Amino acid sequence: MLNVKEDFTGAKYIKPYTDFGFKKLFGSFLFNKFFIAIVIVVVSVTAAVAQTGGADGNFNAGITSPEGGLTCNVQFSNGQLTGIITLKNIDYKTVRLNLGVKTNKGTLGTSYDSFVEARTSQYNGSIVSNIAEKKSYTDRYNEIVLSFKNSNSISYDVTIRTYEEGVAVKYDVKSTQQISITDDLTSLDLIGYNPTCYSERNTESGYSANGAYSSGSSIAPLFINASGISALMNEANNPALAAPLTINFRNSVYTFSQTYSYSNNISTSWRYCVFGENPVKMLDGKYILWSLNQKNTDNTKWIKPGKTFRACITNNYFHTDSVKNRIDFAQKMHFGYVLLDAGWYGLGYSKEHNSRSNPLKPVSELNIQECCRYANEKGIGIILYVNKVAWQNYDNTQMLDLYKSWGVKGLKLGFMDGKSKDGFRHIYSIIKGAYDRQMIVNVHDEIRQTGLERQYPNLMTTEGIKGNEHRENKGNHTSLLPFSRYMSGSGDYTICYKGYPDNNEAYKGMTTTKGHQLALATAFFCPIQHIFWYGKPNEYPKSIEIEYFRALPTVWDDTKVLEGKPCEYFSIARKSGNKWFVSTHTYQARTAHLCMDFLDPNYYYYVAIYEDTSNSIRRTVKMISSSDVLELDLKANGGAVALVSKSNVFIDSQDDSKDEPKDVQKDEPKDDNQTDNPSDEISDNPPTPTSEIQIENPTTKVWAYDRVIYIESKQNLEYSIIDVNGRVLKIGVTNTNREEIVLPGNVNGLLIVTIAKKSFKISY
Repeated sequence: MLNVKEDFTGAKYIKPYTDFGFKKLFGSFLFNKFFIAIVIVVVSVTAAVAQTGGADGNFNAGITSPEGGLTCNVQFSNGQLTGIITLKNIDYKTVRLNLGVKTNKGTLGTSYDSFVEARTSQYNGSIVSNIAEKKSYTDRYNEIVLSFKNSNSISYDVTIRTYEEGVAVKYDVKSTQQISITDDLTSLDLIGYNPTCYSERNTESGYSANGAYSSGSSIAPLFINASGISALMNEANNPALAAPLTINFRNSVYTFSQTYSYSNNISTSWRYCVFGENPVKMLDGKYILWSLNQKNTDNTKWIKPGKTFRACITNNYFHTDSVKNRIDFAQKMHFGYVLLDAGWYGLGYSKEHNSRSNPLKPVSELNIQECCRYANEKGIGIILYVNKVAWQNYDNTQMLDLYKSWGVKGLKLGFMDGKSKDGFRHIYSIIKGAYDRQMIVNVHDEIRQTGLERQYPNLMTTEGIKGNEHRENKGNHTSLLPFSRYMSGSGDYTICYKGYPDNNEAYKGMTTTKGHQLALATAFFCPIQHIFWYGKPNEYPKSIEIEYFRALPTVWDDTKVLEGKPCEYFSIARKSGNKWFVSTHTYQARTAHLCMDFLDPNYYYYVAIYEDTSNSIRRTVKMISSSDVLELDLKANGGAVALVSKSNVFIDSQDDSKDEPKDVQKDEPKDDNQTDNPSDEISDNPPTPTSEIQIENPTTKVWAYDRVIYIESKQNLEYSIIDVNGRVLKIGVTNTNREEIVLPGNVNGLLIVTIAKKSFKISY
């Protein structure tokens, strides 16, 4: 029986069956002609084990993914360790994977080494999480461990995992003397594919496109795109806390590069490559990052994702009442957190790097304990910004204990050192200390996850991105990020949704539209997503512009990429409960055609579409089904979103008399100060109908006038009225000749009226 154990995020993992031989691993090929080739490989390896590598020290071993879509054939020949990856799912394309590392005692993976043995295993499980882009991911791989030794009393293992979407490699080195890894030989050879790679110098420099014959280096991950094949190279699970991985490239060969300091035992991080026939298919392998990390804890119920409002206060005057004002706005917007950014302690924002800036002492105007109490009363958590200087100059245990006593729910670590081993160790110690005190963490600046959130689930996100604080960012940058930076995990893009007045200096130089910003909040995964980075509560008076944010979650039950072309456009659909949140954003003006075939074909759905106008957002409401295609006209550097809600209206495939769903009048933004009170008056005089719909029963008529729906019937019939969000406005039974249902004043858009199981649409 398979042994099931819990993943730290609530996932159930199936403990793999381990087979020290190839029979079990390749048993699925027993009735396939390919089995003959596998038998030959197995015999070769078995003979090598028996003869410690044979007379010439060479060997050949193959490892195939669980469903056979990818094969890595490893060869040790002529003093070189290489792998040939065959991508059955991509027209049997092949790429070369060079293997080995350099040490101060010589290079491992050369003719000086002797092959010892090969061990294989299988894994068939799943990853389930409440803090992810999907509730569940299939996690299946096959693994081979190749053991070697050399004359310098060094032994090492090369472990290779094959997934349907990619390959991962790591090295475990043991020595009788302390050694260091000085460089890496692991590389991906894409010569012949004429690839373009998108490199970054650092986490906030942005991307440069490099052709097939270019040379240089990049921080990880590195996205590579060619005709008929796309690839991503990245790092996962950094147990030794080494400096971040970089990737060197020259003439279409891409080499991992990472050093490890002196030790008798060195385990490298995983180097892995994800493949797809195009960039969108490549995204299917995103889960591999999590698969290559192990759980650390089951205690995660206290970890709450949620949107975050940054308290951006004029002149950094962190007065208690000012913070409470932000808490009230966050509650109104259904946010989860308020961030007290730089300036709540010490010498203020402009002098926060001064070592005398004391993180144990709030500014005199701020009663932080009262703010935490008030926030907790409103269902909001307080996150505190604390920068590197404070963490370096004050006792971290004392800081964490004090923040916990105040009632703080989270920390944002600013200007941290994510480039050095010591910097990593310090950051990880703070994350662990925060976990022990049930506080979430957001790390900004030079750091990216390597799946670390799998070990420390309170690490909700990191920056490590050229975010929206760079107001010059355009759609060519934002449409590239899903294929590059966001393959490393969640990212805090600090979305700067524009407020009023239009000439607000905070948004000077911003090139993307409000529709673009709406779309990014859905497209970019961040469990504690910032939305109004430079905004203040009074700068958002128009409800239609911001109502989508009220409904927007930050974690998801399911995710489907609808279309995408790096540096041009990106469209995605994410599910939460019975709602889908669809977003599309672009660089150049275009019309997006988004197929809704992921919807349940048995039901109609209400869709509210939010699109750009000249300087604002308009909303369109209509009814659709899974056979529909949303056509959205996007401005240059623009975007649009759609909130798709499942109705209770069943699609009767036998009923050909159903009307096609109709568009509803587009609503211009409405001022929040407008009164939305339902009328208490019902006219005694028969109204003149603005529309009249006669249902199947000839004795029953329904029409709408002003804000009243009239049902005229000589029978007692059940009826219901539902709005675009699936909210039931009224359920009842007709008991007079004319039933009059008064609608609330805030009801706009499409209504579904169902009488005697017959449904039709009325729009306002």
